[in-house]
Amino acid sequence: MRKMINPSFRANVLTSFDENFRYHTNIFVNLLRRHENSGPFDIFLPVHLCTIDLIFDNMMESRVDVQKNNFTYLSSNLITISEMVFERAFAPLLWPDWIYRLSGMQNLFDKLLGEEKSFLQEMLERRIVTREAKKLCFPHEKLQTFLEIMLKNLDSGFISKDRVLSEMTEMFIAGSISTAITNAWVFKMLAMFPAIQDKAYQEIIENCDGTEVTPENLSNLFYLEMIIKETLRHFTIPVMGRRITEDLQVNEELIIPAGIQVFLCTYALHHETIYWQKPGEFYPEHFSSENEANRPKGAFVPFLSGPRGCPGHHYAMKSIKFIVANTILKYQFSTDEKPPEDMRDLDYRLVFMIWPAAGFEVKIKRR
Repeated sequence: MRKMINPSFRANVLTSFDENFRYHTNIFVNLLRRHENSGPFDIFLPVHLCTIDLIFDNMMESRVDVQKNNFTYLSSNLITISEMVFERAFAPLLWPDWIYRLSGMQNLFDKLLGEEKSFLQEMLERRIVTREAKKLCFPHEKLQTFLEIMLKNLDSGFISKDRVLSEMTEMFIAGSISTAITNAWVFKMLAMFPAIQDKAYQEIIENCDGTEVTPENLSNLFYLEMIIKETLRHFTIPVMGRRITEDLQVNEELIIPAGIQVFLCTYALHHETIYWQKPGEFYPEHFSSENEANRPKGAFVPFLSGPRGCPGHHYAMKSIKFIVANTILKYQFSTDEKPPEDMRDLDYRLVFMIWPAAGFEVKIKRR
């Protein structure tokens, strides 16, 4: 499946999403006006609705306008589902299926996931109908978007419609919630560290016309990318699992035998003093060109790497960078929450990724 969908993240396909990025990000920025000068608010929900819109439009070629229609249940369902998954994972008493069902939690989980899948099922059926009509008008169009690849393989009989729906669900969940959490963390960090925010804003002003950051401007926003990477260093998925398929020689003393399941603690790796000058601080300069050149490649793996790395990491970075740049071009962020001396001292919980116990509350005012 990974090999199948890789073409949907090629550069020419990502470039074709530019107008969708503009459209949905402009809606997000404009909807934030309701929070101007009105005290703290949690920015996760509005930014998650934006990233859902982007996944639907870019990956599934369906403009749903989640933000305009205020389909907040799509976000709240996903958050509750994620919370339930992690709660069960760390509660051995809930592992037996019969206990989980007897507690009523399985029924709730199935209900929430069913609502999400029902929405995607309707989207899939509509897309199949419009695709047939589009074939008649544009028989030679070959842009390899995610859902188009799925449907071509459905046509050939290589995968079933249930598998297409399953892949759509995974893309919807992983693609929208991970980028939304990262965006929300970036906004929270910019609010906590006004000097860093000011420096990012100046870079944006110097590289755009003052009214909009275009996709073409993104490659010049080096400092903003450093901020995003530093955010991912602190707050990415904390643990990732892999099954060893052949004996792995770690060092002279240790060989991990085939068949063992291992867990890589990326949180610990991303705070290892060997690789990071200021591991507990929010310090974007960790990702200056010089510092990156002097650091082993495997020391920073928010999307992992190699053949099992996240296939959508370029899409994720472009999405995050575009939303953040256009938002801080229009708004200044602040917060009453004081940053700790060491970011590891913040209170967290797990909701797919690391989540602040105090929420993503920020204040904004128009620049």
